[in-house]
Amino acid sequence: MVWKAFDKKFIFKNLIVFTLSKSCVFIAPIILSNVLDLPTYGWLEYGLGVAGIVAMIVSGGFPASYPYFQLKERRKYNFAAFLIHFLVLSFFSVAYFLLSRFHLLSQGMIWSLCLSLIISNIYIISTVYKTHERPTIAVVTDSVLYIYLLLLCLVFYFFPHLRPSLILFLDLLLALIFVHVYVSFRSHFRLSYALIGQYKNILKYGIPLIVNSLMVVLLTTAGRLLVKGFLSEEAVGIYSFYFRISGSIVILQQFVNILFYKKLFVADKGKIDRYLSAFFLLLVVINTICYFALPVLLKPYLKLFSDYEHYRNLHWLLTVQIVMWMAVSFNEGFIVRENLSLYFTRQLFILLASFITAIVVLKYFVNFDLLTVTFFHLTVLFIGYLLQVHLLHTRQWQLRKFRLLNIIFYASGLAVFCITLINK
Repeated sequence: MVWKAFDKKFIFKNLIVFTLSKSCVFIAPIILSNVLDLPTYGWLEYGLGVAGIVAMIVSGGFPASYPYFQLKERRKYNFAAFLIHFLVLSFFSVAYFLLSRFHLLSQGMIWSLCLSLIISNIYIISTVYKTHERPTIAVVTDSVLYIYLLLLCLVFYFFPHLRPSLILFLDLLLALIFVHVYVSFRSHFRLSYALIGQYKNILKYGIPLIVNSLMVVLLTTAGRLLVKGFLSEEAVGIYSFYFRISGSIVILQQFVNILFYKKLFVADKGKIDRYLSAFFLLLVVINTICYFALPVLLKPYLKLFSDYEHYRNLHWLLTVQIVMWMAVSFNEGFIVRENLSLYFTRQLFILLASFITAIVVLKYFVNFDLLTVTFFHLTVLFIGYLLQVHLLHTRQWQLRKFRLLNIIFYASGLAVFCITLINK
């Protein structure tokens, strides 16, 4: 009974920490959109978009290789061999600091590299804590960038003249992360030929796994990159603001996904369709309510809502896009369960290559605006979802109710886009 009571306390504590930490991920960028000027906010969001992709490459597959070698394979690889990657990242960081201070990088490169180095370190540190069953600090580590940004909102509110120095504050966070790594793991830092050999083996395992993760990240988060490529940093700011507003429901989705992660791997397929479709319907209803309620409730407080009527349809497309993102996220777990990741990666590569080719050709014939770019990205995301459905169908996954919900919701986005084109 004592153990059960401890379990409940443990779960409750982690639920509180999870809610507070993930709330920062949602709240911090929205408040920053109110504190910063639109171009600076656009650069920040563009940097975050690029950073998520670059960090996955820079991390060298560490988030997958570390738990694999430490838990599944039970190989007694010296912890110091894994820490070599922090030394590699510190070398890149010193190079970044020197290049940025001597103004040898463009503004976009400065934002992207700084945030990439921060996020890649966060990925690795969080993985270490998760692997060694320290979930509370792991959850906080996952969200530390956004917690820091939320604290900066308070600094900028009381000291508005510091707002243009946001990138310097991010440099400070990067330096603090390395201080944390050194203080926490200093007793393990050492180099030898044997450790370097182990480090090479770790990279050999981890680097191939980057490709699949990179494809999924590109599929789900390419919106900001496309907007910056076709439009401007101000457009990135507007897109990102409505994307953040539409994404509040993801907090609930991620918590449930973590809570029932094991059941998604072992439960009966028919039951999964029944329960998942019911839960997903709840998410869709809540997200639709948020679409109507949040602009009314927050318009007096958020300056980017001042021109809401002009961006109402963009808001709806991003609401649909968040639903597609959650559907792809759920299906990814089923893809892993059925060992279909390699097949999906191949199909996803063809889809993304076709999409990039099509959009490069179409830009000479189509006048891309914010709504059009968003709809193109939504459509590619929906096709990616259908590819997952097709693959799962080959393993007797039906998911009829779940599939129907997503088709209906995508159709609503298609209808809004078509009506907007007709009314132009």
